[in-house]
Amino acid sequence: MKYSDIELEDPINKEMYQVQVKSKATLQDFQTYSGKFASDKYRKLFFVVHTPDSKLAEVVPDSASPIQLVLPNRLAEMVIEQGILGWLMDKIR
Repeated sequence: MKYSDIELEDPINKEMYQVQVKSKATLQDFQTYSGKFASDKYRKLFFVVHTPDSKLAEVVPDSASPIQLVLPNRLAEMVIEQGILGWLMDKIR
């Protein structure tokens, strides 16, 4: 199982972040990835999922946790807040 799709480094403080993107995921998938998170090397894991199963969709993301669950509504908010809606529209055309 590939653990992360993207690894990011903050250029100012050199902290590392992992991003795992799933088109579909279950609560068990999220728990598996969460259990493998290497908090000694990475500051946060962003688990981004477009279509969560019903159990995963019920999880209330904890903004204080180093493991960030990003569900569809939050993902849409992030796209708009970061001003990348135009970029996204170009990608899906």
